[in-house]
Amino acid sequence: MLVSLVLLAAGAAHAQTTLVSNTGQTVASGSSSSIGFINGSRWNIALGFTTGSNTGGYTLSEVDVRIASIGSSATLRVSVHTTSSGALDSSLHVLTNPASLTANATNTFTAPSSATLSANTTYAVVLEETSGGMTTDHSISLPITTSDSEDLGAASGWSIANDIHVQQNGGSWTTGSTNIPLIAIKGSTKTSNTPPVNTPVAPPPPPPVIESPEGVSHSGNPNDGFSLTPLGEGGSIVYRKRTIDIPVTRDECTSPGNPALIISRSTLDRVREITFELSETSPQDPPPGFRMEG
Repeated sequence: MLVSLVLLAAGAAHAQTTLVSNTGQTVASGSSSSIGFINGSRWNIALGFTTGSNTGGYTLSEVDVRIASIGSSATLRVSVHTTSSGALDSSLHVLTNPASLTANATNTFTAPSSATLSANTTYAVVLEETSGGMTTDHSISLPITTSDSEDLGAASGWSIANDIHVQQNGGSWTTGSTNIPLIAIKGSTKTSNTPPVNTPVAPPPPPPVIESPEGVSHSGNPNDGFSLTPLGEGGSIVYRKRTIDIPVTRDECTSPGNPALIISRSTLDRVREITFELSETSPQDPPPGFRMEG
């Protein structure tokens, strides 16, 4: 059996684009969300997002976060977590901060070079103030929107959650308000990695053969036929599971030797009987599909 290998190119990422964002939505005037030390407790925020249906998944390149104000001693960590049944699960990618955080601006946090996201999956962007301080200069304020909409131009199937999760003093994550931070997820679609496919190539079927000859000798012929020689009064052959009778009639004056005919396979497919009528005046040219041998 022959085996052919069909090789497809390995998965490749396309050009970076904004996969989903809400940074273009209206900012709620006079309102904000904060992380770090606020009102006697330390708070962190997580915002979910759901990826599209691209079979190969996605490459994550960066997450942009709008920041309003930054405490003088505050530090920020941005990461992407998996989720399970709507709740935060484990950390998947920790992003690299810009050289310095900028207030009243969109700050870009860079993903690891190997960061990927699966299709049709909900993740969460987690925003944590990591200094651990217990004064207000260890806090970061984030502008918010109350809009449930995403910006135009999102990749197919992508969305941002309509509420946040909050964590107080390192405890469990709980569903919080609908005051949504402004973020953008950037990356690219990936081409699906399809392994080589081993496609078996069926061998050609064997040529048909003559079976159970009785009173007939035969042999194969290079002209895609059979040489048939009836013996005595003839007999029969089985070809493609059909019995073909081959009787012989002869004049009294006919010489005793039996001639052979080369008969094509296509002729054998059509007939049920081949009669050898032997006489001194037999025609020299046999019917179509037959040829005298010798």
